[in-house]
Amino acid sequence: MKNKNSGLTKNLILTGVGGQGNVMASRALAGMLVDAGYVVTIGETFGMSQRGGSVMSHLRISPDAVKSPQIPKGGADVMIRGDAAGQITATDWAQMVEPFAERALDILERCAPGMRGKILESRIVSPTDLEAENPNLVGCDQIGGSHRLAQHFLFRPAHGHADGATALKNLYLTGASVWPGAGTGAGPGWLLAQRLAAK
Repeated sequence: MKNKNSGLTKNLILTGVGGQGNVMASRALAGMLVDAGYVVTIGETFGMSQRGGSVMSHLRISPDAVKSPQIPKGGADVMIRGDAAGQITATDWAQMVEPFAERALDILERCAPGMRGKILESRIVSPTDLEAENPNLVGCDQIGGSHRLAQHFLFRPAHGHADGATALKNLYLTGASVWPGAGTGAGPGWLLAQRLAAK
């Protein structure tokens, strides 16, 4: 799709607190831009998207499709940062890490009263700390910046094999390469076990 509006790619980051509408806002904005004739590519980081955690959406607005939804480091033209709770005013992780940790502990304390008092020692690691320790965390994105369709849903690991089936009878795949992928509570193994138990 060609953009009727000429110009270079513009990069916009929306970041905020999970559970307060950050993802919905980015998708609504993207929809309005598409309706206006722009090509919009979205990349979202959901790593800690539960209520109180951080969420980040990358929107790349361009005349034509871009190769990656991930905005290069230092490449944002606009950054919209929201704290719906209105408590954290810092603008970088070095200053935000303590208030965010306190917020997480407050949430934990509400769910498990007395838990805060049982903490003997803590080390708070920010997304930028994680990125510094792991070069695969591109922009703190747990899948290395790849949001290709081939990594999702029925295309993982390949079209027609999302259920772990192979061309060989009674040979199945499981693990991080099979839907729903790694870090999902052993989802691929559980799904395969259900399938085999039904035989």
